[in-house]
Amino acid sequence: MEKKKKQQQNENHKSKSINDTLPLELIHRILLRVPLKQLGRLKCVSKLWNTLISDPHFAESHLHLSAAPTHVCLFISFNSKACSVDIDAAFHEYNCATVVKEVSLPFKMKTHYDFEVMCSCRGLVLLHRAPHFFVVWNPVTGSSKRVSYSHIVSRSPRKWFMFPYSAILYGFGYDASQDDYLVVVASRDKNGQDHFDCLSLRTNSSTNLDFGLSNPLGRSSWESRGFFLNGAIHWSSRTLGVSEYSILIFDLKERSFSTISMPEQVMGYLNSTHLVLLGGCLALYSYDRDKTNIWVMKEYKVHSSWTFYQISGGGEQSAPLCLSNGSDIVALDSSLKFIDSYLRFAKSNVRGELLQLKCFDYRHLGHFRAPSHRRFKDGTSYILYTESLVPVPSEIKDKDKNKKKKNGHQNQKNDDVDYTGGLLPTSKTSSVIEGEKIEGAKKKQQQDENYKSKSIHDILPLELIHIILLRVPLKHLGRLKCVSKLWNTLISDPHFAESHVHLSAAPTHVCLFINEYSQAFSVDIDAVFDGYKHATAIKEVSLPFKTKTHYNFEVMCSCRGFVLLHRAPHFFVVWNPVTRSSKRVSYSHIVSRCNRKCFMFPGSAILYGFGYDASQDDYLVVVASRDMHDQEHFDCLSFKTNSWINLDSALSKPLGRSNWESRGFFLNGAIHWSSRTLKERSFSTISMPEQVMGYLDPTYLVLLGGCLALYSYRTKGNKTNIWVMKEYKVHSSWTFYEISRGQSEPLCISNESYIEPFCISNESDIIALYDFCSRLFLNFTKYNTRGELLKHKYFDYCHLEHFKDRYHWLSDYGTSYTVYTESLVPLPSDIKDKDKDKKKKKNGHQNQKDVKQRKRTRSE
Repeated sequence: MEKKKKQQQNENHKSKSINDTLPLELIHRILLRVPLKQLGRLKCVSKLWNTLISDPHFAESHLHLSAAPTHVCLFISFNSKACSVDIDAAFHEYNCATVVKEVSLPFKMKTHYDFEVMCSCRGLVLLHRAPHFFVVWNPVTGSSKRVSYSHIVSRSPRKWFMFPYSAILYGFGYDASQDDYLVVVASRDKNGQDHFDCLSLRTNSSTNLDFGLSNPLGRSSWESRGFFLNGAIHWSSRTLGVSEYSILIFDLKERSFSTISMPEQVMGYLNSTHLVLLGGCLALYSYDRDKTNIWVMKEYKVHSSWTFYQISGGGEQSAPLCLSNGSDIVALDSSLKFIDSYLRFAKSNVRGELLQLKCFDYRHLGHFRAPSHRRFKDGTSYILYTESLVPVPSEIKDKDKNKKKKNGHQNQKNDDVDYTGGLLPTSKTSSVIEGEKIEGAKKKQQQDENYKSKSIHDILPLELIHIILLRVPLKHLGRLKCVSKLWNTLISDPHFAESHVHLSAAPTHVCLFINEYSQAFSVDIDAVFDGYKHATAIKEVSLPFKTKTHYNFEVMCSCRGFVLLHRAPHFFVVWNPVTRSSKRVSYSHIVSRCNRKCFMFPGSAILYGFGYDASQDDYLVVVASRDMHDQEHFDCLSFKTNSWINLDSALSKPLGRSNWESRGFFLNGAIHWSSRTLKERSFSTISMPEQVMGYLDPTYLVLLGGCLALYSYRTKGNKTNIWVMKEYKVHSSWTFYEISRGQSEPLCISNESYIEPFCISNESDIIALYDFCSRLFLNFTKYNTRGELLKHKYFDYCHLEHFKDRYHWLSDYGTSYTVYTESLVPLPSDIKDKDKDKKKKKNGHQNQKDVKQRKRTRSE
């Protein structure tokens, strides 16, 4: 009976399609995080999936949410032969045929018309096709549109208008307010008058914007190609009427010009500088013999965020193309003269060290086999673009027209029906037609049954399922465990948890609060500002190893989803709030050598920290303390071996006491304290920014967006100064921000309250917590990088069961908190325990089989 039930359950499960198993909203979210290369295959899963992926709104969302965008470099030779190079694949040991592919250009006729690459924007490439056409083209979908600029040629002083050389400025961008792609061109007519034209792809019309030019554009000061970023097109230039260098900006929505100052090092620079986009940031680069100098504006329109890099080893002219998914700089030898038929790419880290050098031969491509086509010459143009499914606006209109045509076809069918409701006479008899209808219905029913009988594992390969699950937000993974045993096994695997930490597109930031009575609750920081309900954002938490006996808990640090707690009298507890796994270890040996009868942790510790040693797959707690003879000690606790290691030899100098902020922060395999760092179980240092040197107000260390940061309260003016090290151990990357109280903040916040930044949101905004001005509320604020207040939220936590009593409210004394990122990562001890359980089950099952076998032999 049980076998029949189980068999029936299996049949019912197999009969469910993927759309019956997963809600439509979750399918949509999963598909949005699938790499673009895999989406083409997924269109064949079902009509529903094909409709979802083909929707223009899906393409728009996928462009912003894709975890790993694909960077492609398009090359067009002087004779209009084209090839593309997948930059990401180039450094992952793929075959040459996979990396370099031949490309067929749109609107290409037998008549010889030269093509040239102009710009790129949101996955679309702007081409120039002689004699006077712009072509907007999506290389992924193959869609394209051609627009003439003959009106510009007609007023040109030359009979032959050579674009782009005859243009003063040109650029290609997207106006989100109108959902329109625009091509802008600045040129000079035969009377020496400057003109500025804007071509709209949505309306197929040109708009004259001469009124926007307050001063003559000139000619020699401009780099004509513009780059699109943040709703504007940018050109490298000199400020109009001023000798200082600047970047010219044209806002596509406002139709107005403005400028951004270049870094001070560029002022009066002898070598010419060029504009480029690196990692979604404006950047300038200049060739200096065998090196390339690069300045990156890490925060848009924040002058102090200009960061300097220098790379070498890529060639005589190493032009930076993009940042790889690992934040390394990818450059191309733009001279294209080093070896016939080869393209050379170099990858360097932010410290300028050459990591990889790749050369690719493109002679295997059909159009490049002829000797005259084997070498890229001076007439070669190239551009980098990010692959996307975004359609050209005219395509959306065409789809609407096709729908109307289909409706007209349906009306025509209806006209073929007579007024009595029957079909008009045809050559076939009614019985034959009826038989065909029945047969067609049976075939369709059979197809539906065959489709429904397929499980999700029959439709999608296991590798693709694994890739999809890695990009699903952690909040939804719990539900997905129930889909099948296979999915449960995949999600529960420690290696999956490790990969999910690094690949999750939108990590969840949670702030854990513990009061002086060891009552705890957590706040989902992302949910706070996303309009979720009060009860969803704040939840009560049950701490591990909590007994009826009153022992105080306190939050120490966090690392990779784990929280380090201190539990009186002398225990450390490592705890994962998501999986509920935890481990407790005593530090009684430190207490025994202390010069006080009561060792009050963390107040009695000079330094403490919590981190992860990837080489040993081990979590470590480090504590620096002083014994009864005033001798300093440095101890390291291994959670993998449950043992303490003495590292007194690492202390080359006395630590002192007053100069240290005792709590450490883990980043890049090291624990950091304000003024010193710990790595490889030895001490080293990183210099603070110059502005902090001799600073009167105390500074505090924090992690913001995976970067080291310092902040300081300015009681005068109620401001908080923040310095963020954008690139680890790169001193020039220290970037300054300032946030302050806004006029829209509630009156419950006193003038003496301070603002403490503690994380960066998924939208790159600064999240801060106000001091506990009221014991009843928590105050959270969100600022952009220019210090402007975006949102303010305050939450009442008194609805929680253990916080209804006013004596259990949070207070300045006795309350501890920390921010952690949710993860499924298990402790090393959990993996060992699972292995032991598996062995026990196997051995027990084997012993049970042996006993049954012996009984059978005895009975025989």
